[in-house]
Amino acid sequence: MHDNPQQRQGHPPGAEVPGTNLPGGPAGSVPTEQGGPLVSATHAAHLRAVRERLRRARARCRRPNEGTAPGPRTGPPDRRDQDPVTLHRDLELRLTRTPFGVRLVDHPLLVAPASEERYAEYNARYTRQREQFDRAVAAGDWEGALDLVRERHAWAFLWEHRDHFAPDAYWAHLARLWTGAECFWPVEELLPRMLAHHAGQRSHFMYARERGELDSMPELFRVYRGHVWGEWRGWSWTLSPKVACSFAGRYDDTLRAARESRWPMDDDDEEPRPGVVTGLVRKEDVIGLLLRREECEVVVRPSLVRRVRPYHRAAPDDAPHQAEALAALRVAEAAFRLHGDSLHGRQHWLRVDANAVELCRRVPGADLLVCRLFAFLHDCRRNDDDSDPGHGRRAARFIEEHWGAFMVPLSKVQRKKLLSAVRHHQAGRVSDDPTVGVCWDSDRVDLVRVGTFPEDEYLSTAAARELKWVL
Repeated sequence: MHDNPQQRQGHPPGAEVPGTNLPGGPAGSVPTEQGGPLVSATHAAHLRAVRERLRRARARCRRPNEGTAPGPRTGPPDRRDQDPVTLHRDLELRLTRTPFGVRLVDHPLLVAPASEERYAEYNARYTRQREQFDRAVAAGDWEGALDLVRERHAWAFLWEHRDHFAPDAYWAHLARLWTGAECFWPVEELLPRMLAHHAGQRSHFMYARERGELDSMPELFRVYRGHVWGEWRGWSWTLSPKVACSFAGRYDDTLRAARESRWPMDDDDEEPRPGVVTGLVRKEDVIGLLLRREECEVVVRPSLVRRVRPYHRAAPDDAPHQAEALAALRVAEAAFRLHGDSLHGRQHWLRVDANAVELCRRVPGADLLVCRLFAFLHDCRRNDDDSDPGHGRRAARFIEEHWGAFMVPLSKVQRKKLLSAVRHHQAGRVSDDPTVGVCWDSDRVDLVRVGTFPEDEYLSTAAARELKWVL
């Protein structure tokens, strides 16, 4: 994928196909005996000499009693007595080593660990793949040829042969490569050009259902992205904070494994800083909404994501009733039974609190003090992160039994509304009461953290229905 072969127009059968290092090559090269990729004559002669020296060394190692007549053998033949299988020359030229120190055969038609015991298998597979590839190219079947190229090399192949694909087919193949990729670092230089090609036909990047979902979304909505090393800029975002957090955690696990495998890193290398950011995008700027891997992926140019900030947020320090809110937070943390990273723990409470502060500004009659207390107390007695049908009642009973610990003066009306909101928040109801409605909406808008997007019919206030995509 990192090669930069010459661009050519018109490829007769057996010629090199740019982007794959298949037959054909730059001037001054010579073909292999099997018609493989071209290499310099000096390099080819050197490889032959190395293989011959290796063959002779192995032969000497197999003659421990040279000069004496060997006795008769019994049992199965010793594998050391068999000539070693050498890797096909085309594959041998593509031997490489991963950052983890694993040797790899990295050929456009075959990518596999460089295991000598499987060289014969690799040679046979490569020969079959190569014959099929040559037939497809000779017949002008570029889609068939692309299907034979391994994914890590297919990006360059598709781009260098883009003129052989109809616009709708080009975008469909690009979407297939996109959804199958684990990261885009190896092709980050290609992406701007690939995503700008046939831009008027990019609707084919999505399935019909995905296009319908995108059309139904508001003109401005919030997206999230997991990142590492503090570098949040990228083309791939998601509608789900849960997905973004999982990607940030995956990068952390990968880096930890790399460290354990002694991945060579300089002392000056920056320490990884996995995290999640969120920002706003306009629907007209979205290249595609991909729902195929249940990742709610939004593809958008990084420079078009606005107002990017860390995902974990809280109400401003100068928000009203800050002391009462902090007191409720301390009590809730002491009562909470789940782990610190729970989906219903501290970070969720802080977001519900921030949502409540924002919604109370827009909903006349909503009691901000009650809403902020609700934010920190409604899930304080959960037993697990699943449905847990009785947790609302348990939390309300806990508030009644430990009210003296809060040191928060509430009127009877305020206390009644708080207990009602906490007790019934999981029932899926809506309320005409502005305070109870804001309590429930502040919680439900944060369902996006688990990949669920609240329907308008389950939101009590017009403000929440208007802001649910941007809070």
